[in-house]
Amino acid sequence: MSLLQVNQEYQKRIIEELLEVFNFFQELNEIYNKLIIHRAVKPEQALIQIESFFFHMLKVFTTDDKDVLESNLIRGRSHIERLALDVVKLYWEDIFNSLKLLHQNRLLEDNGFYKKYISFLNFSKEARLFETTCLGKTIPDKKEV
Repeated sequence: MSLLQVNQEYQKRIIEELLEVFNFFQELNEIYNKLIIHRAVKPEQALIQIESFFFHMLKVFTTDDKDVLESNLIRGRSHIERLALDVVKLYWEDIFNSLKLLHQNRLLEDNGFYKKYISFLNFSKEARLFETTCLGKTIPDKKEV
């Protein structure tokens, strides 16, 4: 009994969950594309998360076991959440490195960006702390963050 063979109510719930994950990925896609453009390469850890997501989705659509289906749906979603964390972290890292270079060259002090640079450093520390407290947990809605 594959996903296509289960009752329509269950099938509808699973499809809604899949659409939610794909919508999340679609929102993430803009920053992912900016990261690729900025780095001129696709980050390896991002590719691993995307590949892992699709392997779990393959299992969702081919298993006869509801428990395996549910487990792989959750695992697939967690790979997209991890992808989001990785992409945002790498993008922030790139911004940080650019700002650090400006700071080292004394370009930030002269044009008023120094305070924003310090705010950026503090926000980065808070974001990293938040990430470590969320590992293994469901990521809160972006409105909550």
